[in-house]
Amino acid sequence: MLSIDFQPIAIDTGSADREGCLVLVNNRLVAVLARLDPRMHLELGCGDHWHIEATFSNAVQPPKHGTFSDLEQCRAWLAMRYG
Repeated sequence: MLSIDFQPIAIDTGSADREGCLVLVNNRLVAVLARLDPRMHLELGCGDHWHIEATFSNAVQPPKHGTFSDLEQCRAWLAMRYG
């Protein structure tokens, strides 16, 4: 059974995008996400979206659409890649 978990973590990005999340698939770290600060990314329309900052798996390459509106969207995307 596929297990996809998110663990909150602070990230030192050097910007206001400090809210982070470790992404674990079957208890293995596959990516680090950063939540984009709404004030900094308002013009791009992706404030509060989640962006893949780093990956540790060939199955998890940043999507063409760039960001996820929420973690459930990310979970669904990962389930398709690992399912």
